[in-house]
Amino acid sequence: MWCRSVLQGSLGDTNIIARSGLSRRNSINGTKRLSWSFRTLSSARILRHQLKTVSTFQGSSALLFETWHDLSIRVAGQKRCRPGVHCATTTTTLAHRFLNSSTKQNNDNNDETRETGKPTKSGPIINHSDPPILTWVDQYLPAKWQPYARLARMDRPIGTWLLLWPCFWSTAVAATALPDPTLLALFGVGAFVMRGAGCTINDLWDRDIDAQVTRTATRPLASGEISTPQAIAFLAAQLLTGLAVLLSLPNTEYCFLWGAASLPLVAVYPTMKRFFPYPQLFLGLTFNWGAWMGWAAVHGSMDYSIIAPLYSSGVTWTLVYDTIYAHQDKHDDAKLGLQSTALTFGKSEKQQKAILYSLASATWLQWLLVGQQAGLAAVYSAGASASFAHLLWQIHTADLEEPHNLAARFRSNSTVGAMMFGSLVAGSYFA
Repeated sequence: MWCRSVLQGSLGDTNIIARSGLSRRNSINGTKRLSWSFRTLSSARILRHQLKTVSTFQGSSALLFETWHDLSIRVAGQKRCRPGVHCATTTTTLAHRFLNSSTKQNNDNNDETRETGKPTKSGPIINHSDPPILTWVDQYLPAKWQPYARLARMDRPIGTWLLLWPCFWSTAVAATALPDPTLLALFGVGAFVMRGAGCTINDLWDRDIDAQVTRTATRPLASGEISTPQAIAFLAAQLLTGLAVLLSLPNTEYCFLWGAASLPLVAVYPTMKRFFPYPQLFLGLTFNWGAWMGWAAVHGSMDYSIIAPLYSSGVTWTLVYDTIYAHQDKHDDAKLGLQSTALTFGKSEKQQKAILYSLASATWLQWLLVGQQAGLAAVYSAGASASFAHLLWQIHTADLEEPHNLAARFRSNSTVGAMMFGSLVAGSYFA
């Protein structure tokens, strides 16, 4: 609590720093970070003094500075605040979000100390969850819209990409030459909207659980920024928008049947972690449904010999990337009795990675089967093999105890999806 009070007292100085702008960009552990340019020596001295005081209490000045550095500065490609918007406001809001999360972590650490009689080894919050990041949502959207944007994860686009790539893959393999750009655009809008709807459904199911998990404690529903009725109304708007996109697809009736068939998966997936040891499998079944939709939209029919292995390859791919991602929450999940492949696959890192390598290999073999069944050119197989190599790199370099490493590996799967899409386009075009 003393540490929290000191940090809260420094928020005023954060406002001064926030107005000062950005000076240079550097790279730390592969993550782009920005360094603030202090315009007044007094502001720098005040913050340095407070950091020194708190770091003495915590026992590690380097780690505490890293924590504050990430809190105030860790923004990929961040520019100056736009005219009329105060950086101080968004930075202070971000700081309060961080403090709420760190208080939850401190309480967990205290509970562990009381139970075991030994101080916790968990360390600062920076080592246990992705830190809050100042995004375009905080900087450009009106304050009253920001909680809804965060509820739909508009500030974290990786989920939209992972939902979108199977749609693009299917559309590419279904095309006789190049995929229809209008159809790709419709799928892009649909993925953005329905990924947001899925997040809203997930948070409605998990609002009580999220409040007890370090990484998710500051989500709008878990933190109380948005009420349950407000979230339900927002979900209705999302689903209506998704329906409008679905009805805009060619071969509308056939696409509607396939789209409607995915809704039970979307609705029940969030419950799987409560009793099913492999919730990531259910996520794969849900997130890769677009593999069916692309072919349906192009042809108004289904070729199961091509799309079934494409769909199942997406499922095994999801098992790889979401198991990596789930390792961020495995300690909280274990405490709460929740299920996850990060726990189900065993405690040994060697065993975990052996299973992930097997799943990645299964994904690659199914990708090759798609190429054979669809009669794609050899360039496709080369691209699929390069995508497989990327998956192997993720697994080999993943540190299953370091959340920032895991988050970076997870986000890199957008590259895998893009590589596969390019390979399918080239394979279809040159076939």
